[in-house]
Amino acid sequence: MDPPPDSGAAGGGDSAGGPGMPVTGKLGTLRFTRKDLNHLNLAEASTFGDYNKDGHVDVLSGPYWWQGPAFDKAHQLDQPTCTPA
Repeated sequence: MDPPPDSGAAGGGDSAGGPGMPVTGKLGTLRFTRKDLNHLNLAEASTFGDYNKDGHVDVLSGPYWWQGPAFDKAHQLDQPTCTPA
């Protein structure tokens, strides 16, 4: 079976990407901006939720969570441990 034609969605087209790279779909257009939260690889995954109940989405990864919507303020939950990549 042939893959569907490139629709400009994530994973298709130009893989270079960039800040504010639009991702289009049938329901509308999303705009993503990359933000490096930590220069160390302290976790293999991340999740999101409103951890401080202020009405903004926050991000949690490893021993830290970052306060949204700017994600500039980190809160430490546990002692970080680094594993060589």
